[in-house]
Amino acid sequence: MLVATDSLNPSMGGPGVRPPLPGEVTVTLLKNQWPVTEDEQERDRRSIYLFTRRNLRYPLFDAFDRPDGNASCARRHVSTTAPQSLILLNSEFSLRMAEALAARTTYSEESSVETVWKIVLNRLPSEREMRLANSLLEEKGGELTDVCLALFNTNEFVWLD
Repeated sequence: MLVATDSLNPSMGGPGVRPPLPGEVTVTLLKNQWPVTEDEQERDRRSIYLFTRRNLRYPLFDAFDRPDGNASCARRHVSTTAPQSLILLNSEFSLRMAEALAARTTYSEESSVETVWKIVLNRLPSEREMRLANSLLEEKGGELTDVCLALFNTNEFVWLD
């Protein structure tokens, strides 16, 4: 998502980054136990640079089978579950990325839908996909964010063959 939105901060090394946590997680913490990294561009680094604590699991990673930091993990568990789809569709991060992609494609000379398809899926939409996307655009008053969010949730984007 960070690459698709052209938001990825490519810098390497340095201290771990602490992104904002969802409210349901922060209410369980003591004051100043998770100081959010102030520089928003630092938050858009690869996930390997996110600060981790064994007793505090980042919900997005937790949904996608991040190993438990309190136990040895000889082999990573892999699953496909409904919470994965729900967090991709409803997380603040996914929405922020969809908004950034919509803003990025607004200035394109060609169809915004075609531009989004090229960026996210590296191909043009089929006629059927174009009709569905245009229908969603009409329903949302021309707002491209929901189309971007839908594309981020397709199997074609999430899974590599």
